[in-house]
Amino acid sequence: MAASLPPHAHCFYCDDPISEGETFCSAECKKALMDKRKKDSRKMLIFYMGAAVAFVIISFVATM
Repeated sequence: MAASLPPHAHCFYCDDPISEGETFCSAECKKALMDKRKKDSRKMLIFYMGAAVAFVIISFVATM
């Protein structure tokens, strides 16, 4: 029979077990996740801007 574990949660970034009610195991994990989200957000903004520019160029060329 499996032993039961005490109530716990897992760090959002590294998935280490932490006390229940907490989100991160350390300030480093919190900063790393925030940096990753910021980087991902910047990548998506660049992608959408590139797609918009491509759409405008294609629309301009198609009307010629």
